[in-house]
Amino acid sequence: MITRRVKWASVVAAISLLGFSGAAWAQEGGAAKNSGGEVSAAATSPVHYYPRQQVDASFEKAGGGDLLYNGDGGAQNFTFMTSSRIVPGGGELHMKSTDVIYVVKGSATVITGGKLSDVTGNAINPSTGKPFPKDEIRGRSVVGGEPHHLAVGDVIVIPNGVPHWFSEVEGQFCYHLVKIRQP
Repeated sequence: MITRRVKWASVVAAISLLGFSGAAWAQEGGAAKNSGGEVSAAATSPVHYYPRQQVDASFEKAGGGDLLYNGDGGAQNFTFMTSSRIVPGGGELHMKSTDVIYVVKGSATVITGGKLSDVTGNAINPSTGKPFPKDEIRGRSVVGGEPHHLAVGDVIVIPNGVPHWFSEVEGQFCYHLVKIRQP
């Protein structure tokens, strides 16, 4: 099927795709060559650092996690967040975003593929109280599809356009989530 358990090295490869945005930044004037022909960062660095204490605390935020990096307000094509859940969620289908998930605590079953059931118009994001974007479709669950049991250290990449649903959660399930937005 489309997704399988992937080893950590595959995450590095997937996340390295994010480096393209940094390369584009450098080409657009974010970096300059010095007299030796070496490339150096501009005066303002695009680096964002989140200490472990902040990351750990973000899993405990109300609503089940926190948006750590917002893509510089939409200037970048990706965001980084922590997510925590203790119960299954609803089905999701992101038309323009690929989800890269790295599990850090607990275990859960995610169903990928199949069909989104009982689609909800104007679904509300419980974390923000605002409607989800129109290209992020929500439903009750996913019918059909392939189950993937996720545990600590596992990675799953769910491409845009693939329905997915956390159908079972065992204990507190915490994961890092990189959302890569397609143009």
